[in-house]
Parts: sequence; structure tokens; C-alpha cells
Amino acid sequence: TSTSTSTSTSTTTSTSTSTSTSTSTSSSSTTEAGPMDLLFFIRQSSPLFFEIITRGDAGAFFSATDGFYTSCVPSDESLAVHASFIANVQADVARNFALAHLFSGRLTINNLIALNGNSLTAVSGDSVLVSSIGSSLTLNSAAVVDGNIAVTNGLLHICDGTIVPVSSVTLDTTTATTTTTTTEGEDTTSTTTTTNEGVDSTTSTTTTTTTTTSTTTTTTTT
Repeated sequence: TSTSTSTSTSTTTSTSTSTSTSTSTSSSSTTEAGPMDLLFFIRQSSPLFFEIITRGDAGAFFSATDGFYTSCVPSDESLAVHASFIANVQADVARNFALAHLFSGRLTINNLIALNGNSLTAVSGDSVLVSSIGSSLTLNSAAVVDGNIAVTNGLLHICDGTIVPVSSVTLDTTTATTTTTTTEGEDTTSTTTTTNEGVDSTTSTTTTTTTTTSTTTTTTTT
């Protein structure tokens, strides 16, 4: 009598991870004929700030004809790094943000320099500190890089940043996680999608573990 037994076990584990990131920012503006007021000039030269004004439905303040106004406009370069702010800002926050860059009266660069150490009240109600050293001028932390641009209802000055921090807005951040587990064959799939700062990032991880055990017994009797 002879008996033989053979046992074989094989385990295979494979893990694959793929990450894809896409960033999309779209901005569109329509140019229409009209007076060269604050709003018209901003639409022409600072489309990103114009988009914020539009989102906050604050255009009437920049095209007002009941007096003169001064707008300190953040450059497009300074706003370009805040694409998600522009895309996700709520209307009331956009309105306050835009109006924090607007002041009553016709304030020239020299007028502002003379206010060194004092504060201005923006149309939004925000208090803005004016600082100057020689001919340099800052409003809060935004430096004026160009100014005294005359339009029909006031003046514009261009700044290298925003007068109020962009962090005043709460961004829409979406995180979705889906996990599927199959006990037979032990396949686990996890997918996470995160949207933040205008960047959609999707990471998918699939882990497959397969364990096979086979036992063969042969008995021969002579």
C-alpha cells in the first residue's frame, strides 16, 4: 500500500494606484460700448476683478453717477493665484470683497500719501490703513503700482494684491470616498475624489488578493 499527499498554496497580491489631476479655470467677459466709468475700465483691464464684482452683483456701485469714487483694483496677476476663490465665492462675500476696494470721493495718489498712518473707510465698511514712505503707497498690505487713472466717475489705482485677504471666503471643498469590498477573491477598491483650490484630484486604488489552496491525496493498494 502506498499513499502520497501533495499540498500546494499560492497567494497573489496585486495593487494598482492611479491618480489624475485636472485644473480648469474659465473666465469670460463681454465688452459693450458705454462710458469709460470705473466698471467699464475694470472690465477692460482687470477681468478677474470684474468677475468678482459680477458675482457680487456690485456693478452698480462702480458705475454710479451720483458722485465720484476711487477704486483700488487688484491686478489680474495677483488674483490669478486665487482661481478657486473667484470660482466658488458666494454672492454676499463677493460683494463685500469688491466694495472693500471702493472709496467715496476722488482720491489721488497725493491725497492718499497725505493720509499716511490714517485709515480710510471703504464702501463695504472695512477700515483700510494707508501707509506711505516717500512716493510708495500701501493700502493695508497691497502696494499701489499704478494710479491716477481718470474715468468719468472717479479714479482708479492698481495694486499688487488685495486690500482684504482672500481667506475671508470659505471655499467649496468636496471629498467623496467610495469603498467596495468583495469577500470572494478579496478585491478591495477605494476611490477618493477631492476638489480644492480649483483642482480636481481623483485617486483610485485597487488591491486584489487571491489565495488558492489545493490538496491532492492518492492511495494505491496492491
